[in-house]
Amino acid sequence: MRNILTIVVFLLCFSSHAVGFERHEIEFSVPVKYGVEAYKTDLQNWVSSLVKGLGYDSSKIATYVFLKTDISIRADGKIVEGAIYQNKDKPTQFYVSKPKAAIVDFSAGKVGTMGVSGISTHPTPSGRMVVVLSPQKGTNILGVTLDFTFKTQVKEPKFSSNSVHYEW
Repeated sequence: MRNILTIVVFLLCFSSHAVGFERHEIEFSVPVKYGVEAYKTDLQNWVSSLVKGLGYDSSKIATYVFLKTDISIRADGKIVEGAIYQNKDKPTQFYVSKPKAAIVDFSAGKVGTMGVSGISTHPTPSGRMVVVLSPQKGTNILGVTLDFTFKTQVKEPKFSSNSVHYEW
């Protein structure tokens, strides 16, 4: 009985460990022309309400607004729509919402995981915008970048002028 219990525990741990490290291949190209959601008053008010509701002092945090685009990506060989958001203040930076959240910064040539320093993401219920908050100004929202292959254990992203291929 003890051996069976040991095997069951091992299988449960192994299966949850394997699921946690599922990798996806992402291909993302920015077309010459594409649509971006307008940053209208209702979205601006939502950001203000979010910051206030979380109890942050807006003068002490960094707020990054990513607006939905009509750019599609290829994830694991399949076209995915509605997953790309553009930073309203830095047009070369994009938030990829699925299959796994990441920030792609074409000007820096980096893909980041955002999983550090208290950075949080907040999509609107409508899906028109994603707000990324950093609890202190000056924090790099890219977090751990995928070129840090020792830590991320993925291949380094490959950038060209307007496209990127990475796994995450």
